[in-house]
Amino acid sequence: MKGTNTHKLRFPIRYGMSIIIVGMFAGLAVMLNSIQIRNKQAIDIVRTDGKTIAFTTQSPHLAIAVGDTLTVDSDNQQQLLYIVRQMAVQPPHYVLTLHPVDDSTLPSHTSSKFTGFIYVGSTPLSAFIFKKWGN
Repeated sequence: MKGTNTHKLRFPIRYGMSIIIVGMFAGLAVMLNSIQIRNKQAIDIVRTDGKTIAFTTQSPHLAIAVGDTLTVDSDNQQQLLYIVRQMAVQPPHYVLTLHPVDDSTLPSHTSSKFTGFIYVGSTPLSAFIFKKWGN
């Protein structure tokens, strides 16, 4: 009887820590691939003579087309919605003619220029970690 009890305890004692460590690494790999970090890009918006024009740098992640709705996060924690009416490329910028979806959400300050941010995609957390080791 004594021999059967020690035989049952050998497996967890011998391989228990290895199984736990492998499980932890598998969980870490899943978390690194599932957590996404959103990339934001600055956009300068200028209002003149009833027109709203925006300037943003060209980016491989940025995909804007005429008719798209653009959500701009302003400095005062407000989200502004614009419809893209026209788009022109003037390297290194995109020049967008915008129309606000709702005039009541426009910033109340009298400045005709303000800077906001748009989100242009996301990057997995693993890309940031392994990019440091790759260089």
